[in-house]
Amino acid sequence: MKTRQQLALLFTIILFSLIGLSTSAKTQKEFWSKEPEEVHDRFLKASAYFHEDWVPAFADSLEMLGKTKGMKEYLFFAAQLNCHHAFNKNDSINFVHYSEQARELALKLKYDSEYFGELMNYTSFFMNTGNLKDAEKSATFLLEEAKRLKSSQGLFFGYFALGTLNSQTGNWSRAIENFLKGADYTEVDEDGHNGTLAQLYGLIAFNYLETEDYDHVIEYAQKSIDANQYEDDSYAALALGYYGIGDYDKFMEVYEMKKAQLEAAYNKQQKEIADLKDFVARNKARVATRNMAMSRQKKLDKMDVIELAREKPKPEFYFKEARTPGKMLF
Repeated sequence: MKTRQQLALLFTIILFSLIGLSTSAKTQKEFWSKEPEEVHDRFLKASAYFHEDWVPAFADSLEMLGKTKGMKEYLFFAAQLNCHHAFNKNDSINFVHYSEQARELALKLKYDSEYFGELMNYTSFFMNTGNLKDAEKSATFLLEEAKRLKSSQGLFFGYFALGTLNSQTGNWSRAIENFLKGADYTEVDEDGHNGTLAQLYGLIAFNYLETEDYDHVIEYAQKSIDANQYEDDSYAALALGYYGIGDYDKFMEVYEMKKAQLEAAYNKQQKEIADLKDFVARNKARVATRNMAMSRQKKLDKMDVIELAREKPKPEFYFKEARTPGKMLF
């Protein structure tokens, strides 16, 4: 019977053959140099087919191939997978170890995007565990590295991380300042849409809400919605902004708009849930499709289910008729 490591290695070999890595060393190096992001995405997607506990075995097989073939790319992806696994498990010791390993390899391979992504994950880990002191050190280092390497993505990550920290510690004005700096390093498409920019503007609106600067709340909440009409929280900020300045007609208009959008999203999600449940029910018992069923079950388990607010019952009053009272009323 095959061990987990053998199965993981077998899966890796199959994956390599599918993406064209089972050819000569020259072809492999050309593939890695031309398509690092595509290969990176495929490795992460492939790892998702494994149960969470299988990820280290998959990473081990990558590391073994990397050492055998003398290719740092394999070692980088192995460290990255182990890092993400430790992050999900809140395993601080292994997370720090593999994160440092992944960043070192990313620098050597000149994977700037992955390098700053790992630095951002490093900062996020400390935020999530409540270690704000180390989170601030990590965010500051991230920003310094971005300036040194002249990376727009790194600058965005750095300002975003510092803004988030400022917001968590109640320094609203500094948070707004850093979020606005981060917005300078995001790009919109030809229609003016950008999901990341929408999130930033939404965060700025909520920080202004804390200072009761309702005019700026309305301005940035509207900018957020313009950048991405599905940015749910920004509708709430916009409504609260109008409520703050006493414009109740606008408040109700935004409320009804958000209510209609929420109902549409709810119906769409309910259909997706029904499709996923149907797939799991039909495929969980079959050996050939069990992993895919598990993957979809995991997606179901992690899904944030939309709930519709119940309509409050309107009070109704009934008065019984009685005889006419006396002529004298006091």
